[in-house]
Amino acid sequence: YMVPTYFMKLDCMPYSLNRKIDRKALPTPTANNINLEKIVDTSIELTSTAQQLLHIWQNILNVPNISVNDNFFDIGGDSIAAIQVQIESVKNGINIEYSDIFKYPTIKQLSTNIKRNELFDIASYNNERINKLLKKNNVHSLSTIRKTKIRNILVIGTTGYLGVHLIHEFLTKYRGNVYCLIRPKNRIEPNQRLEDIFTFYFGKKCFNKYKNRMIIVKGDITMENMGMSQEEINTIQNNVDVVINSGALVKHYGESKLFEDINVTGTQNVVNFCAKNKIRLLHISTISVSGNGEKYHKQEENVLTNKIFSEQNLYIDQKVNGIYTYTKFKAETIVLNAILNGLDAMILRVGNITNRYSDGVFQRNYKDNAFAQKIKSFIEIGAFPEYFLEHELELTPVDLCAEAIIKILYYNSDCNVLHIYNSNLLPITLFLDVVHSLNIEMKPVSNKDMVNIITKILEDDNKKNMISGIIYDLDNNKNLIYTSNISLDSTFSNKYLAKVGFSWKKPNKSYLRRCLNYFNKIGFINF
Repeated sequence: YMVPTYFMKLDCMPYSLNRKIDRKALPTPTANNINLEKIVDTSIELTSTAQQLLHIWQNILNVPNISVNDNFFDIGGDSIAAIQVQIESVKNGINIEYSDIFKYPTIKQLSTNIKRNELFDIASYNNERINKLLKKNNVHSLSTIRKTKIRNILVIGTTGYLGVHLIHEFLTKYRGNVYCLIRPKNRIEPNQRLEDIFTFYFGKKCFNKYKNRMIIVKGDITMENMGMSQEEINTIQNNVDVVINSGALVKHYGESKLFEDINVTGTQNVVNFCAKNKIRLLHISTISVSGNGEKYHKQEENVLTNKIFSEQNLYIDQKVNGIYTYTKFKAETIVLNAILNGLDAMILRVGNITNRYSDGVFQRNYKDNAFAQKIKSFIEIGAFPEYFLEHELELTPVDLCAEAIIKILYYNSDCNVLHIYNSNLLPITLFLDVVHSLNIEMKPVSNKDMVNIITKILEDDNKKNMISGIIYDLDNNKNLIYTSNISLDSTFSNKYLAKVGFSWKKPNKSYLRRCLNYFNKIGFINF
């Protein structure tokens, strides 16, 4: 993102009176003054949709000469600009998904594929052997749970929100060392990356107390043998009992290849490493593989059309239309096939990871969190569809999630999949009570009124960013769709967790206040 889109040569730099560069006086890059020739495919007759997209791109990127073959991200586009493109597209009646801009980054590709709105084909992964394996996740298998001895662990994804909390949970409550697989990033060495992220969440004093038990291993899961030397491999083989793979690209948008490299190829490399070196694996997945990406539950479901997604399921004819979820689904098939071939492994499908239960602290890169962005949008809009009042939210505090996973670490069984999400669902009405107690105006409105509110916001250039968190939840008529015929079930997992000494805490009003006050403190949500 720090690579400039254009380079311009100036005879001299404009300065202000205090001899600093006068940024406002710098010329705006254009195709002419930077000798940038655009090659336009004149054989293509632009459709009305392509023409609209061309105009939208020109205005947002401030680039006058754009070809239908220009890559959005090569001419100055980024994730923020992509949100603006989607907002403007919806405003002009063009129904595109946020992820489509990454999937089809040229106007030619986007306008051609826009009507298809392709869903990823996951039916081909329906496998009888896997389905039979998943049947082991039943109450009778609870009798196979047995405590196991753990010396040291290897954590992948140590600089992630959940990953660093897993490390902290292990170090503060159990013995042993944590081997931390980290790659250099943005010219920052692995040891500095770990220190920065650990200190951010837990403080310098805590880092100094436990730093000698955190052993850095330079590596990269996208590479064979996870990018480790033979000496490092031997060290892990001789000292580590369990690998926890919480390494994944968790954004809900981005270039497909990057997701494939990290979430799919990376998982295959981790599986190969564990199988070759006979090390147990805990693979962190997501409950969104069910097709119900976010758990807005309604009390009364239609039993004739409702489908239950439990620990015994992988494919129940659900639809997956996001690259993140699709690659996590593929990763699960890799792990399950490895289990069939003898790997000692378990998949942990985690839920909607939210603020710490203890103090409300949220992930460092909060702007990348889709759920937080939704909350921000609804608060800024000051309204939400009244049908939300019949629903409940699932909130899984990161520290409770880490506690559950580390508890599981110390036990083994014949089971292979668990649902690690807080089954104590939060009524929307309780959330609304807390919002009002903080003097935040937010009211339920009819679907018709909500559509009118969104339409007016889209027409106001100064306000349209307010809906950036919910823009990809709108249908063609600007209705917000959060219902699903998929119901999640964690009955078996909760019984399993009880056996290993863990139970979920209810997200009460006090917890919600901690969350919202933290968002206010960091300037993410102002009230």
